[in-house]
Amino acid sequence: MMKSPVRLCTGVTYDHASIQRWPDDGNNTCPATMQVLHTKDLVPSCNLQRLIQIWSDSTTDCRRDASTTTTLYALSSP
Repeated sequence: MMKSPVRLCTGVTYDHASIQRWPDDGNNTCPATMQVLHTKDLVPSCNLQRLIQIWSDSTTDCRRDASTTTTLYALSSP
């Protein structure tokens, strides 16, 4: 799961930790499009970060609800 989404100048979004190594290793193209990177700036994707957080929170809630439901069924079974 992406923890810190960032966008390259090509518009493609990557996880910061993964894409940071790409230009550091001397690459000057986008790994998805192979377009030349005119800048190696990594622009944070705040909207995607918020969506990931919302999704992560909702799946945590579902897992918590599922474990509670399982426990309740286990207590009420003969």
